[in-house]
Amino acid sequence: MAGKIYDKYTGAHKIIGKNKYDISSNKSNKARAEKYLKEKNAPLSKKIGKTIDRSSSKRADKSQKRMERIKNINDSYGTNIAILDIQSRTAKNIAKKGIMAKVLNSAANAYISSGDEKYYVKQGAHYIRKAAVYGLFMSAFSDVIRGYGDIGQAYVYANSRKK
Repeated sequence: MAGKIYDKYTGAHKIIGKNKYDISSNKSNKARAEKYLKEKNAPLSKKIGKTIDRSSSKRADKSQKRMERIKNINDSYGTNIAILDIQSRTAKNIAKKGIMAKVLNSAANAYISSGDEKYYVKQGAHYIRKAAVYGLFMSAFSDVIRGYGDIGQAYVYANSRKK
């Protein structure tokens, strides 16, 4: 009993382990923990990699379909109609995101103006609203840029067909 108490307060077991095996118990515990985390995170890393691969292949497929649609419309009706199609699709996407932003904004305003919640909860709702609206704005802005890129592709495709 006295040996255990002495060991507990002095850390003699660590000293003996270090002298006997030339490693402290903290280092061995850290090595075991790192090995465990490495084995535990390996499937997660694979899942993340697969998800990234899937999302990038989906983007590539969408881009390919968009280019095929531009080529088909360009071949059938001409460049001006292809540009009108691109502009109408872009406007539709922007309008959808604008409506979503207005709905989010008014719902957040209704929640914030209610008198039931505490100040910090209302501030949290305010910041979440701002983040969501800004996210929708950035997404709509990327739609505009993508639309201009598609218009450029339509012109390039039309010019390559003339030669």
